[in-house]
Amino acid sequence: RMNILSILILIVGASSRQNFKWENNIIPYYFEDSVSTEDMDLIKSQMILIEENTCLQFSAKPKDDVPRRHLRIAVNQTQCNDADGKMRLSGRVDFPEDDGDGALLLKSSYQLTGGECDQNYEKVQGAILHLFFLAFGASHIHRRPDRDQYIQINTDCIRENATKAFEINVNASSMAMSVPYTCDSLMHYRNDSGTKCSEDSCGGLCPTIVARPGNTDCDKIGSYEANDVDWLMLNMYHCAQDGTAAKQDY
Repeated sequence: RMNILSILILIVGASSRQNFKWENNIIPYYFEDSVSTEDMDLIKSQMILIEENTCLQFSAKPKDDVPRRHLRIAVNQTQCNDADGKMRLSGRVDFPEDDGDGALLLKSSYQLTGGECDQNYEKVQGAILHLFFLAFGASHIHRRPDRDQYIQINTDCIRENATKAFEINVNASSMAMSVPYTCDSLMHYRNDSGTKCSEDSCGGLCPTIVARPGNTDCDKIGSYEANDVDWLMLNMYHCAQDGTAAKQDY
């Protein structure tokens, strides 16, 4: 059983008017010097996955030779485990203030390898992929204006400091609204996200999200992997040619 203290994603500066596209679909990037080789390899594995499933391509550049618009990747050097041995996953995406012209920051608040992170490698990979999707214009599916047609939010189960993450976003990105609602999306919170109680010691899981009665397509809520609709969403925005997704057939 995964022992997680918190998973938190913070998005700064993004809006529905943001230009998330890159010239020729090439993303110049660099890692800050403090990022370990192990963390770098994990992040690169998700870059490769994106390249395999979309038209987007990553181009490593020296820090002093990146174009004005680029991706900067940082990882705080605080270890994955907290004092009680619980894994911490927390990150942020900061968008430039001048609508897409400048540095886009993708940052993990904790190291991505070592300790419990090594025991939950695939889940850590999923958290990084989630950050990349946010950086490239996706938004959280469970906050879509039409979400109440598919799920119910148990507000009594949500931690006080997590309530905002469950509010409907009336300005959900056109990218998020361009595809069918799928409960098992990488961009959908899980039923234990933000819960007051996920441990046996407090009576078992108090689910923050459950399927709406009658919704038979919501057996799995949230995922650490992108589903076909997630990739379609990214492709339709970045890779569409004559209205079709350029990289994959769906």
